[in-house]
Amino acid sequence: MKSYKSAIWLLLTTSFLCIPGGERLTAHAENSKTDILRVAMLVPRSNVWVIEAKKWSDKLTEATKGRLSVRIYWGGAAGDERAVIQKMREGQIDASAISSTSLSPYVRQVMIMEAPGLFENYKQLDEVLKTLGEDFETEAYKNGFKILGWGDIGTVRILSKQPIKKITRDMRRMRPWLWTQSAMMKEFYRRIGVTGIPLEIPEVYPGLLSGMIDTVFGSAIAALAARWFTKTPYVTKESSGFITGAFVVARKRWDSLEPDVSSALHNLARKYQNDIVKDLRKMDVEAYGRILKRGVTAVHVEDIPEVQKVAKQLTDHFVGRLYSRELLDKVEKICALHRKP
Repeated sequence: MKSYKSAIWLLLTTSFLCIPGGERLTAHAENSKTDILRVAMLVPRSNVWVIEAKKWSDKLTEATKGRLSVRIYWGGAAGDERAVIQKMREGQIDASAISSTSLSPYVRQVMIMEAPGLFENYKQLDEVLKTLGEDFETEAYKNGFKILGWGDIGTVRILSKQPIKKITRDMRRMRPWLWTQSAMMKEFYRRIGVTGIPLEIPEVYPGLLSGMIDTVFGSAIAALAARWFTKTPYVTKESSGFITGAFVVARKRWDSLEPDVSSALHNLARKYQNDIVKDLRKMDVEAYGRILKRGVTAVHVEDIPEVQKVAKQLTDHFVGRLYSRELLDKVEKICALHRKP
């Protein structure tokens, strides 16, 4: 791990890797004057994460002069993303990392970040977030959440038990995982004639173990952290799109903090954000190399033009459903300005 900054952000941005079990951690000694921020994390508890979380909590406690510390609920102890969001709304959990997909009911047009075929490189992603981030954060706050930072955990690849050379053909004979919350994944499968197996994220690894599913979508970081790669000996060499999300605090909890405390928390998160995101992007490249070294075979995708055609159809299909035509046009213009030659 390069630094505690990248380690703690990996905790914050891999919340969708829900692995059952886990324990609660108090990252800093509590006293009667210390306010505790209850953070739900779906990654499992380990000595490495505990050490890094304590470093983060110590920084936070120092910045707030001992008035705010962190308690982490590890390993999905607070439930999956939908359960965590509900607990945040009910005041049982204060903060968590939330994927764009799960955040979309409260920031509806954020699903533009998941639109297939739009983003080809990180520069495009960064410029779109620079342009739209403030609007997304304003909408999130109106709907009950304070966004402290955006993150991404790599590019999307397909991992499978059998090689997939033509996605629009080969996936029809596979048993791919269907994330029940993803309207885009459902529509993509429908358009290429694939029947997906609906599972929540905590059920993916058991599904691979049992043979219920044999194909998953995810980044190399996800595949490595969740050990999906151990049951999927093939991965697509080409990747498409990015997995994005945000670290959020329940608005009521945020508003309950003293102004100087919330300011310290906000500044600390923003201070490290750029370096952390850069570290994670390097880590995704490294994770891809690691799974290849561990025996996973990279497969060249031969029907990219056909997949891109379906992606364009999907992007247009969701206009008026998940985002507006105006927003799509704006994002397409930004992406066009930063498309690599």
